[in-house]
Amino acid sequence: MADKNLAASVNNGVASETGTTHGSSSGAVANTNDGNTGTYWKRQGFYNNAKAGDKTYGEFTIEIVFDNPVVTLNEVKYWIAWYNHADAGSYDKYRLLSCSLYYSSAWHEIGTGQSSPVTISGPWSNVTKIKIRMYTWTEKLLLGEADIYAGVTLYELEAWGTAHKDIGLRIYTGSSVVKVGCKDLNDGSHKLRVRKDGTTYGIELVATDDSQASGIHIYDGSAVKALPFVD
Repeated sequence: MADKNLAASVNNGVASETGTTHGSSSGAVANTNDGNTGTYWKRQGFYNNAKAGDKTYGEFTIEIVFDNPVVTLNEVKYWIAWYNHADAGSYDKYRLLSCSLYYSSAWHEIGTGQSSPVTISGPWSNVTKIKIRMYTWTEKLLLGEADIYAGVTLYELEAWGTAHKDIGLRIYTGSSVVKVGCKDLNDGSHKLRVRKDGTTYGIELVATDDSQASGIHIYDGSAVKALPFVD
């Protein structure tokens, strides 16, 4: 079963900026999961005529919520850039990056790599969100004045995995065979279930326009939903 980038907007990943920010912005938050490493979201601080000891900051946190909890997340990748500069004289800089996944009702840091691109290998289970925080400052050193800058840029954040598992359940539609995706049973949400080898699995009904919606539809009492398929 091939992995897909579940953070991508085409797979219904939703990106937003959260937490503390520093610096003016450019680009768009939606660029961070659009599948294009040439587009970006950036925040850059600027200090005009900075003197020794003056600092400017760049900071953001981008969070992407998955359309469905990820059964198995195998790999995270991100593309980033830093900008620390003084128009004249010397300067100091500080950089911090933290990439985290949300599962088991808590955030868990999985990586801090600062040299783009970065790949982090799993696996992790039942992940619902991913976030990346970037923070930097630039400090003017020595005598004299100069404009200083501190910037952070995220081009793309990817999370490769599977939202459903293949346990061998097949449905013949009359013209093709659909591999139906299942999940570990959640008594609170899985009304449709299947039992195999002594284990009961849940079948999550998804919206008919979901990226993993099959052509097999069921009315759940309030709306028409679809069985999920796996590749």
